[in-house]
Amino acid sequence: MSADGTRAGLSREERFRLWVEAAEQVAAELQRTGAARDAAGADPVAEIDLLRKAGLLTIFLPEAVGGGGASTRQVLQIIRILAKGDTSIAQIATYHLFGTALGRNGANQALFARRAEGFLRQGWFHGGVAQAAYEPLISATPQGTGFVLNGSKPFASGAAVADTLHVWVRFAPGTEIGGGDAGGHIGQFVVPNPAPGLSFGHDWDNMGQRLTVSGSASFDNVAVSLDDLVAHRREDAPQTPAETLHVPIIQLAFGELYLGTGLGAFEEARDYIQTRSRPWLSSPVAKASEDNAGGRALRPALRRAGLGHRPVGCGG
Repeated sequence: MSADGTRAGLSREERFRLWVEAAEQVAAELQRTGAARDAAGADPVAEIDLLRKAGLLTIFLPEAVGGGGASTRQVLQIIRILAKGDTSIAQIATYHLFGTALGRNGANQALFARRAEGFLRQGWFHGGVAQAAYEPLISATPQGTGFVLNGSKPFASGAAVADTLHVWVRFAPGTEIGGGDAGGHIGQFVVPNPAPGLSFGHDWDNMGQRLTVSGSASFDNVAVSLDDLVAHRREDAPQTPAETLHVPIIQLAFGELYLGTGLGAFEEARDYIQTRSRPWLSSPVAKASEDNAGGRALRPALRRAGLGHRPVGCGG
C-alpha cells in the first residue's frame, strides 16, 4: 500500500481515515516541537518532509493518476487537523494541496501529467508566486521559441522551499501564442525551483506564521517554454464558474486554519490545567483540574461551541 492509501483496494472512507490518523500524528509532532522551531525560524524543510513521509502531499491528486482522490471537503478537514499542531505548516500545506490540482482540467494535460509524476514519484512540494493575479504581475516577454520572466513579488508563501512554482504573469505587448495576439493577457506558468535567474529575498521576519517563509521572490530572465504554460486569457475575458472557485475554496481553507488554531490552543490549555496548573489559592482542592468554580460559568459557552459536555478539567 502506498503512503496515501491508494492501490490497496481501500474505499474512500477507509483512505480518509488513514489520512486523518496520519494528519493527527503529524500535528502532534508539530505541536511538540512548535515553540523551538518557531524560535529558530528555519525554513520548514523538515516539516515538509514530515508531511511527505506521512503520505499527505498527494491526497488531492486524482485516483486516475495514482493520487488519493480526496474531495475538497476532506482536504479542508485535514488542514484543520494540521493547524491544531502548527498553523504555519498547515498554511503552506494548503497552498500545496490545492496547488496540485493546477491545470487538472486545462488544455495542457502534458504539463499536468508531468507535475503529477513529480508529486508522486519525486515528492515535489508546490508553492505559488502570488496565489492570484494581483498586480504587479511578473512580465513574460517572448524570446526565441519561449519566454523570459522578469519582476518580483514581495509576498510568496512557501515558494522558497517549493520544488515547483505557480507563477502569474502578464504577457508583453505584441506577444503571439498559437498564432493569436496574447499581448497584455494574464497567464500562468509553472517554473521549477531552483531555476537560473530565480531568487528569494529570505526577508520574512514576521511575528506569527514565521515558518510560512512568505518573503519576496525575484525573476531575472527566467526562461520558460510553451510546455510550461498552464493557461492565458484576456483580463476582461469571462470565466467559467469552475474557474472562479479557487479563491472561495482558499478562504474556506483559511477558516479551517483559524478553527484548527483555536482548537489547538484549547487543547493546550486543557492539558496545562490538567497537568501543570495550580488551583486558586483559596480553593479547597489539591489540583486545578478539580476546581470547578470557573467550570460552571464556562460550561454553557463550551456546549454552544460544540467543545464537549463540560469544560475539560472541571469537576461536578
